[in-house]
Amino acid sequence: MSPDGIAMGSGVTFYPSVELSIKDDSNVYLQSSGNEDSSVVTRLRPNASVVADLGATNLTGYAQVESGSYDLDSDDNYLDTLLMGSAAVELSSRQSLNFDAKLNMAHDPRGTGSTQGAAASSVTKPNEYDETDLNAAYTYGADSAFANVTGYVGSYGKEYSNNAASTDVLNHDKIKFGAKLGLKVSSATRVLFEARNTTISYSDSAAAAKEGSELKLLVGASYDVTGKTTAELLVGNSKREFDESTNSSDSRFSWEGKLTWNPVTYSTVSVTTAQSANETTAGGSYTANQTTTVNWNHQFSNYWSMNATAGLSKDDYVGIDRSDKNTNLGLTGIYSPTKNVDVKASLDKAKRSSTSDALDYDQHVIGVAVELAF
Repeated sequence: MSPDGIAMGSGVTFYPSVELSIKDDSNVYLQSSGNEDSSVVTRLRPNASVVADLGATNLTGYAQVESGSYDLDSDDNYLDTLLMGSAAVELSSRQSLNFDAKLNMAHDPRGTGSTQGAAASSVTKPNEYDETDLNAAYTYGADSAFANVTGYVGSYGKEYSNNAASTDVLNHDKIKFGAKLGLKVSSATRVLFEARNTTISYSDSAAAAKEGSELKLLVGASYDVTGKTTAELLVGNSKREFDESTNSSDSRFSWEGKLTWNPVTYSTVSVTTAQSANETTAGGSYTANQTTTVNWNHQFSNYWSMNATAGLSKDDYVGIDRSDKNTNLGLTGIYSPTKNVDVKASLDKAKRSSTSDALDYDQHVIGVAVELAF
């Protein structure tokens, strides 16, 4: 699908679209064997984006509303809203500013977050939350220069609005500061150095033991052959420290990598891999996550295309005896009779193997969807 959008004049283009999907979920609450419940889930997702090319300044905006209906239990029905915006400003040939903002009013489906396993039945409504993410970055140095440096700052907040008995301890804020230096060593390669510090605070005193900071020191390289391959890999150390002595500091080998390969113009393979520290919703001081995802997009013709995804991840719940291994596989076939219409059929499989047997699950989801864009 490649819609032209609606030209509004003065470099502004409007892109509206809407998608209707129906999926049959074999294990809607992600329960262990013998406890599964299946449901048909119908989703309607209208959205619109605006792109403004104003010369030295480029602006984007995006708005999405998603309505979900479950035939098993209407208490799981939801209405999510997502708003995003960004600005890229070229101050000169050597200097640029970038800003982005996101407001996500969403939910954790029952069986996820703080309602994993048997806890899915402890609430009658999914946990609902507001999530804000604000970021700004300043870069000095042109792409062609020997050196460029980027300084950045970010603010993140997540606050739940219902099921307070289990969600009050999850409300938290993060403040991030960092800098990244790139040194050009060839026409396609840069050596990279990055330092990043994130402070984490919780609004509920019962979660005070999880407050602290994370410091990441990384080194690596990027590689870019225009139209063929782009790659970036950073490796180093991540140290999570806590304000209270209840939890011990924890240092781990950390990495962040991404690869995009276009063997031919109509086929794209992308790989992302990372080790990260995430806030826990199910016990422990935090979650140490390792994840790798491979995605393949292939265009067979003007009408037929395919998307295949495979993901492996591991979650270690630091401070408690729990470790999860997760596998995700997905395949989507797409028929595009016109540049404004996509008809999709999908098959997804997810599996979790946990040291806590009650949290193991297998899930299969079969779906069809139609998307219209203008």
